[in-house]
Amino acid sequence: MLSSTLGYATDNAPAPVRVRRRWWSAKLLIPAAVVVVVAIVALTAPLISRYDPDEINPAIRAALPSRAHPLGTDEYGRDITSRLAYGARISMSVSVASVVIALTAGTLVGMSSGYFGGSLELVLMRLVDGLLAFPPILLALFVITFLGPSLINVILVIGLLYTPRFARIAHGATLAVRETEYVMAAHATGATHTRTLRRAVLPNIAAPLFVQTSLGLGQAMLLEAGLSFLGLGAPPPAASWGRMIEQSSRFMSLSPWPVLWPSVVVSTTVLALNLLGDAMRDALDPRLRGRT
Repeated sequence: MLSSTLGYATDNAPAPVRVRRRWWSAKLLIPAAVVVVVAIVALTAPLISRYDPDEINPAIRAALPSRAHPLGTDEYGRDITSRLAYGARISMSVSVASVVIALTAGTLVGMSSGYFGGSLELVLMRLVDGLLAFPPILLALFVITFLGPSLINVILVIGLLYTPRFARIAHGATLAVRETEYVMAAHATGATHTRTLRRAVLPNIAAPLFVQTSLGLGQAMLLEAGLSFLGLGAPPPAASWGRMIEQSSRFMSLSPWPVLWPSVVVSTTVLALNLLGDAMRDALDPRLRGRT
């Protein structure tokens, strides 16, 4: 079904086509599987964790990986596996919530400015350009330092930072479709602007927004880890991946494992989300289908 939808031959396909098809399937399914595993771990962290992530046990501080503690313990004797599982809840919740905010606000801004044009487009797009001019990490540092570190503030700030990216994509896509026949037909039938945007414009600009959502999840997760590393993320004793790296980096001479594992998890998850976004872009862009 998937192959026929993307225009691939399903019967008696030549060898090069079958090789490309298998490569495309692996390119999509492998990162998707990694993301699903991380999401399942985040959702079931209280069920799969054998230890309290904040339980301190000085007797086993900086212990090597063992049967009791598969990934070892940190400098305070806390189980790294449990802390990674609970850290996944924070990273996934922050990235998903912030991207939902950015997607909703950015789509509304981009669609409205592209559809109505005129002064509204000028004002909204200049505001978007102003936000894009600031490096995300610097703007996040300024806002969170002013508001104070908390999980809600991190979500709101990251959502604000990534709203312009969705707005730009929605604006460009709306400009491309607002003069098409189906939009004109909606006007001719007396549809309101709201109905036209919802029924004629939005479904036809959803593909690039969907791809940007996957890419934005990885970028938001990386930014959250960076803010937590700087002490501006979820306040302690929350087991955030970025905070785990920051705390354990001061005890590298004692044991490298508490720094290694969260670093690997962050890198792998962000890479999987980026690869998933690239694969979806290739699948949804008709100009690239013949090459995949």
